[in-house]
Amino acid sequence: MTEHLRARRTPVALAIVLVGLLAAGCTGTAELRATTNGTIAPTTKEVLGQYPSPNAPGYTQYLMRVTIQPGVKLATHHHPGTQVSRITAGELHYTLVSGSAQVARQGAEKPTEDVEGPTEIILQAGDTVYEVESLVHYGENRGTVPVVVEMNALLKSDEPTTINET
Repeated sequence: MTEHLRARRTPVALAIVLVGLLAAGCTGTAELRATTNGTIAPTTKEVLGQYPSPNAPGYTQYLMRVTIQPGVKLATHHHPGTQVSRITAGELHYTLVSGSAQVARQGAEKPTEDVEGPTEIILQAGDTVYEVESLVHYGENRGTVPVVVEMNALLKSDEPTTINET
């Protein structure tokens, strides 16, 4: 077989394999849920960027992504600073144990709402929450798909990004 014919058959063969996988129900979701050793990580936190803040000495600005797998409930915690989080996938059951947060709902008439703890709200893709240091809270994924949260945080440089309550 000539190189010309092999080159033309390879893309066709790949297309047939992809169509077969999709028809069998395989999607990219498995890649999102699997770690390098083949097990499912309950929660992953990726620091996408960080920089010591020149405008707030003693604080570091973070850009992070957290993925919470179905059935996972996070520990009750707070953050040593302020944080803005946006749900980009899934549905998060968000419990404010004490303190308050501001929530902006995707497509809502009112730009933000103040939420006081103790209470539970449901955040969906497109919703945003603003958290202050005194807010004690946790999230839970009761759904069937991973919850993905992207956040921008200004946190004390000498402390962890999340502090669990005892």
